[in-house]
This record gives sequence, C-alpha cells and structure tokens, in this order.
Amino acid sequence: AYKIDNGDDFKSEVSMAKHFVANSLNRIIDRAIQVHGALGYSTDTPLAHMFQQARWARFADGADEVHQMRIAQRSIKAWTDTGSTSRATGDLPI
Repeated sequence: AYKIDNGDDFKSEVSMAKHFVANSLNRIIDRAIQVHGALGYSTDTPLAHMFQQARWARFADGADEVHQMRIAQRSIKAWTDTGSTSRATGDLPI
C-alpha cells in the first residue's frame, strides 16, 4: 500500500505476494487433507474443492516460475543499477 500511495513500482511485491500466498494455501490444504486421511480427499468434505481451488491459485496470474523469474530479473537489474537489491525486494523506509 505504501508503494502504491507513493506512486512507486510495486510489481515485485505483487509477484512475491502471489507466490507466497498461493504456495502457503496449497501447503495448508494439503496438510488438512493429510490429517483427514482418505476422507479429506473425498467430496464428502469441502477439502477436495479447497484443494482444487488452491491448485488453481498457483496458476492464476502466471505460474510460480514466471513470478520467480520476474523477481530475479528485477533483483539483478536493481543490483546492476545501484549495487543493492533493496529496490527490487520490497525494502521500505522506516
């Protein structure tokens, strides 16, 4: 929100958030299915649908690899331009 409010580039933050949230959701639902055993994978519980949605979330707005590549490209460019990756990795003034 800080970068948006100040007109700064926030593409890296979007890529980082998308990657982290989608993968966290996938791990959480997978763990819940594991805890419930075969019933967790059954359509008798909402977990099967949640797993389907969690898997879809990893592809929405680009696959994980695309976001990782974008973050890496921005980090390399920031390092080349300034000698620091802080501009590309979400560091904000305190």
